Amino acid sequence: TTQTGVGTGAPQILRQPQTQIIGPGEPASFSVVVADTRGAMYQWLFNNSPISGQTGDALTLQNVGSTNEGQYAVVVSNGSGSITSNPAMLWWDGNGNGLPDSWEMTYFGNLTNTASGDFDGDGVSNLQEFWDGTDPTSKESVRYHLTLLCDVGTVAIDPNQDSYTN
Repeated sequence: TTQTGVGTGAPQILRQPQTQIIGPGEPASFSVVVADTRGAMYQWLFNNSPISGQTGDALTLQNVGSTNEGQYAVVVSNGSGSITSNPAMLWWDGNGNGLPDSWEMTYFGNLTNTASGDFDGDGVSNLQEFWDGTDPTSKESVRYHLTLLCDVGTVAIDPNQDSYTN
């Protein structure tokens, strides 16, 4: 008679690494939460390449600079398989104005705008346009957000759909 242990199954990621904007003097930190850590092994990646020695459930980068800007992900594996996290972007904000330098250069050609500014005058801040993936220089690319607040009772949405045009 042989007795075998119960298999844990392939790893499952419960919380993915999060995208962040880092300025001068700030450390960057990524982490992942998995459903079952028994036998779990981790390998962090930078732009799809393994980062030497980074084999824990968290990755901390000190003295972050523009060369650290890019995609970070982690491969979690155990005896039953492996899974790669969603990529999390690390954006560098060298002038500390709240916006990634590379994004500012792409859209404005300079680093003189601020996160709270509204370059195209559409009522949406430059920072929100960054997070929405819209063009901060074009009023036509804005993505408005609908916020519903209710203290008591219920809220009915009519028509109830996934998205709405501006």
